[in-house]
Amino acid sequence: MERPRTTPETARKAQASPPAQVTAKLTATAAEVAAMLGIAEGTFREKRARLTTEHGFPPRLPGCNAWSRPAVRRWIATNGGTYLPSDMHPLHTVDAGPLSLDALNPEASQLLADYGRKSA
Repeated sequence: MERPRTTPETARKAQASPPAQVTAKLTATAAEVAAMLGIAEGTFREKRARLTTEHGFPPRLPGCNAWSRPAVRRWIATNGGTYLPSDMHPLHTVDAGPLSLDALNPEASQLLADYGRKSA
């Protein structure tokens, strides 16, 4: 099969058209969550309820059979400490002051000192 020829006009049109917008997917299926956790989908489905009730894993989104991808990533990043953004976490209130990483993970401050920086 012969490839269509590119003419100067089609080349100009291709250069003038904006690139396609790529949007990040905000939800994850059970298979995708299992892959993020490094376990089989069946194992995730078996342990999901216990992960949610005993370990604070993000609940399934209402009205669909999916989870919030950012919430799952936060839960993994905090070693199961929270799936909530820092401004919504119960420890981050006006009365309690700013969220302390030590409250989520005792080693977090040492890791932060060695490898990271606090965001402003």
